[in-house]
Amino acid sequence: MEEKISIPEKVEKAIGYRGWTALSWALQNGWVQDYKYSLSQKEGRDIGTKETVEAIVYPWSCTKDRLDLLSQGALFLFQDRLEMKKRDKAVKLMIEGYLMGTDFVSPLWVMSNGKMEQTGIIPDEHGENQLEGELRRYWAKEKEILPSEVILTKAIVREYCKVNGLSNQVYKLAC
Repeated sequence: MEEKISIPEKVEKAIGYRGWTALSWALQNGWVQDYKYSLSQKEGRDIGTKETVEAIVYPWSCTKDRLDLLSQGALFLFQDRLEMKKRDKAVKLMIEGYLMGTDFVSPLWVMSNGKMEQTGIIPDEHGENQLEGELRRYWAKEKEILPSEVILTKAIVREYCKVNGLSNQVYKLAC
């Protein structure tokens, strides 16, 4: 019998242990990063983290083109392990976990210098990590400027967290 990993109470309450196993598997296997890149390439625009995660968790709402990019695993993993009423919470937790580089139990496995390491720090072309890059892209889109021109402030981080329903942990990490 497989030993059950202890997960944080907030995650257990929000999506349950089976929901967390799907979320953890997707995060630890780079689904968000891979799909975000693939969808962005296919559509010729930056697909944000939230839009990517929603495509993974709600694949039936995708266009046929997007659906073709998602693996069959994405279509069934969450369907099998996550109750419909908990999917919105799963989206928020997956965004948060991805941006913070964790599945809420351990750091994410990421490719670093050609090998997989459990650092949790996912690089990003617009910042030191995915969180900084996402914040820069979000604000650049709002103000119609380049991400490199964005000067991150606590107000930008607060706004992003509020709009996406993210926890105080994301705010603290970014500030």
